[in-house]
Amino acid sequence: MIEAGEPPHVAAARELTEEIGLKAEPGGLLVVDWAPPMGHRPSAIMYYLFDGGSVHSEINFEADPEEIERAGFFPLDECVTLLPGHTATRATAAMAARASGRTAHLPNM
Repeated sequence: MIEAGEPPHVAAARELTEEIGLKAEPGGLLVVDWAPPMGHRPSAIMYYLFDGGSVHSEINFEADPEEIERAGFFPLDECVTLLPGHTATRATAAMAARASGRTAHLPNM
């Protein structure tokens, strides 16, 4: 979650470090998504997905098991089977955006 006064790309870098111990500078914005209030979420929410770059060596994740069930790098076709529906859609859109060089806008998924 973005903290008060925090730009989205700074929040992305901070969350990546906090959640899995990975330090990376976010690249370009790949996906912007908006979702309405639903279920346990009383307010609408914005999602920003940034390009995290490429990894060329083994990474040791330091995921908190209380918050993260599994962390790793997976091919997109495997990701979409591991992620919840809306998150899988965002991941697919992010990879397409990275390939095309154009940010994807996914309003009201």
